[in-house]
Amino acid sequence: MGMFKINIFLICFCVILSTSVYAAENEDSVFQEVFLNYQRKVLNIINIGVEPLKKFDGVVDDHELYDLALSAEHKLAESSRMLSELKIPIALPDDTKTLLGRSKEELTIGLKSLSESMNYFVRFIENPSPPLYDNYIVKRDKGINYVHGGLTTLTTAKLQLDAPDEPTQIVQEILKTLSSIEFPERHLPNHN
Repeated sequence: MGMFKINIFLICFCVILSTSVYAAENEDSVFQEVFLNYQRKVLNIINIGVEPLKKFDGVVDDHELYDLALSAEHKLAESSRMLSELKIPIALPDDTKTLLGRSKEELTIGLKSLSESMNYFVRFIENPSPPLYDNYIVKRDKGINYVHGGLTTLTTAKLQLDAPDEPTQIVQEILKTLSSIEFPERHLPNHN
């Protein structure tokens, strides 16, 4: 009779343990899926903002350049607003939500700074002056740094949840686009 009780106890213990392990794995899977859906939304919003920047390469006409810069300014501002309004999923663990909050703040600041840089760019096209150029560079660099930081923090949250890697091509494209923003040579003011 004593051996029977021990076997029943061991069976019950194994069932409870396996159920707990399954529940924990299932919860991790839910967290990962919720995170990945949020990440997709964030990256799509960023991509909307930086998409017009990809069209700058090779543009030489002032009118076309002006229109592209104006479009980029509006799209980046729209992306910043959309991102600021995006809700962080409440289903995620608190430490992950903290990271996502930091990432969202950094990305929002970055997109807003890039939008402001495009405003200086537009004004520079209208009236080429060194102060406008300098303000453009400051805002551009600030925006790039904040977006890069926000994407890094987003990746840290993904790693924390051990979320599966999804193709990161969009992140690479965003960073490549941001690092290649330049004025065409003929628009640079003469700095001595």
